Amino acid sequence: MKGSEKSCRIGIKAVPNASRDQIAGWLGEDLKIRVQAPPEDGRANMRLSQFLAGQLGLPKDAVTVVAGHSGPRKTAEIVGLTLEEFKDRVRSMGSTEVVNSSQKFDPRMTHDVRGSHLWERKHVKSC
Repeated sequence: MKGSEKSCRIGIKAVPNASRDQIAGWLGEDLKIRVQAPPEDGRANMRLSQFLAGQLGLPKDAVTVVAGHSGPRKTAEIVGLTLEEFKDRVRSMGSTEVVNSSQKFDPRMTHDVRGSHLWERKHVKSC
């Protein structure tokens, strides 16, 4: 890696086999991301990388899982953003909620991708 190239590493809590790809929010210092792909043959890791890169407005190969390939806790390297730039972009998506592992997860507080638009579900009423 060149010294002039911007990059950062982040912790991710991955949830494969989800009903849709979505950034669920912060789980402590890690970003919780759900992906539709199954955790077989690296497909969930590949989808997670491509999905996060797309949400950040980066090329598909800008996000790489560098540790935790076979488990839910992962480390991803993001080329093209500093850690502060990454946090700013996630904040601008609206992913500011903190998911506390001791609290029940509220799906109305997630972020969902429909087409190419990111939208919040917090204002959607449950039936």
